[in-house]
Amino acid sequence: MSTLLGKLLKFWQKQAAPLLENAPRLLVSDAALEFISRSSSQSPNFETGGILIGHHSGSDIIVRKATDAGPNAKRSQCGFLRDRSHCQKILEQEFAVSGADYVGEWHTHVIDLPRPSSGDLQTLAGIILDPDYDFPSFCMILAVVGGESPRIAGYVVTAYSCTRRPARKTVKVVETELTRLEKDADSRAL
Repeated sequence: MSTLLGKLLKFWQKQAAPLLENAPRLLVSDAALEFISRSSSQSPNFETGGILIGHHSGSDIIVRKATDAGPNAKRSQCGFLRDRSHCQKILEQEFAVSGADYVGEWHTHVIDLPRPSSGDLQTLAGIILDPDYDFPSFCMILAVVGGESPRIAGYVVTAYSCTRRPARKTVKVVETELTRLEKDADSRAL
């Protein structure tokens, strides 16, 4: 029995390898990571977050800036709703200066949940499947508050058409390594 399970495990690992090799990368500026870490530490009892601004390079995501939740955000221990007009205003300013766009969301978990919640996954699927956005990929940075410093993880979501049913899309969410942008790339304009 264990031999059969071992063979099945190897088979599925082999099947999944190309998907993981082709997974989009998530590159994040030091400034964005420091902002997320600092903001997370300042809100240990209630969730907070904001949007991520940057651009796509193919399906890779380059995050240059993270916003705060805004003055009219709603926060609780189990969720938060960002101040949309506040975040939209910042996004419009960044777009006017550099052409940077909305590439993701970030938020905290103040309970020990080191992965996206079911609500997080629904949000990600809704955004990547929304034809108004038409993103090749979208990201979420999650900061779990607790201990001396937040634990920060990145997730990238993509959608692809099934070969038999092109109108139907499959959503894939992958935890990915957060790669820091090199200093010279980090200093370039958005």
